[in-house]
Amino acid sequence: MGTPQPRCPIRVGEPCTLCFPGADGPQNCGLVYLVQSDPELRERLAEKRLQAKADALTPTG
Repeated sequence: MGTPQPRCPIRVGEPCTLCFPGADGPQNCGLVYLVQSDPELRERLAEKRLQAKADALTPTG
């Protein structure tokens, strides 16, 4: 088995690509910190996550 790939908590459904300089995963990413510390951005992210879950549950075809 391979090493699990951390998921980006900001870009819902995408892997962590270490897009923030100096980060080695979501746990120390400055972008994650900024979003989580801003109430409005945190709320918008929660809405995105709910929409992604709803989209995943909706059958296509």
